[in-house]
Amino acid sequence: TLNTADRHNWNDHSREFIFASSNYTVHNFFYDNVSRPIRNATLYIPNGTPPSGGWPLVSFWHGGFYAAGNKADVDMNWVRWLLYNGFAVSTGEWIVGQAMINNPFAIGTWPNANSGRFPSFVIDPKLFALYMTQKGTSGDNTYPINTELMCITGHSAGGGIALMAGVSRDLVLNGRDLTVNNPLYGYRTATPDPEFKCIYVYSPPTDMKWAFDN
Repeated sequence: TLNTADRHNWNDHSREFIFASSNYTVHNFFYDNVSRPIRNATLYIPNGTPPSGGWPLVSFWHGGFYAAGNKADVDMNWVRWLLYNGFAVSTGEWIVGQAMINNPFAIGTWPNANSGRFPSFVIDPKLFALYMTQKGTSGDNTYPINTELMCITGHSAGGGIALMAGVSRDLVLNGRDLTVNNPLYGYRTATPDPEFKCIYVYSPPTDMKWAFDN
């Protein structure tokens, strides 16, 4: 819950922001430096003094039928609107697969491009969020981000990924490890999954069994 002072500060700052790029800073980085630099993200941070604890973060994940798309597939007017209203915004690359386009056997060899598969799709946003906790105000303060106020969102396949990542904290489901500790797709260390303050998704697939059966 945001206190009155924080709300007041955000409103004060947001009045300073216009849609011009001079009012925010853009950072590009890899969020998994262990062995898979394909995982990368862009972070947009408002200029000016952040609220106490750092800027809240909206983490966006693109769509693409689990087999296409990239982090540039985001509405920049929406990004600027969030920046204007006092939120940092990220848009991340997740490792897409090719299993659903024409040839069901064309999936790449992990961890190369086009080698994504369940549950790597779910783990990628968690690895990003974990990276941000290490680099935000609760970590080494590389970025003035308050990861205690982190929302995950996405569209289409990205919405499904965001939804699954948000509701599966520290979950092993039917023998499948959906956590950042997954021995193949994660960090392979005893690290708790990050926590998202909210989940907001649009047009997400929610019943994949029905989709395959029909």
